[in-house]
Amino acid sequence: MAKVNKTELEQLRGIDAAAILPRLVDYAKADPSFVPISGEPTTRWHVTAQGRNFELLLTGPKFYDTRQKRGGGAQLIL
Repeated sequence: MAKVNKTELEQLRGIDAAAILPRLVDYAKADPSFVPISGEPTTRWHVTAQGRNFELLLTGPKFYDTRQKRGGGAQLIL
């Protein structure tokens, strides 16, 4: 696998999680009834990956697992 330079890495870390999530998991569906509390463009997703179910809040490259009460940014680890 080729090395990634710093510029490419920053671009990859900035990818919108909602855009890439459906390509990484077995099942992903955005919840159209979700209304975020904050003014940020957050979406809620119901996800199945490797037989496990998740409920994720996604804002840009950041995510928050509502069941584990953990989140992060620039990467999705399921």
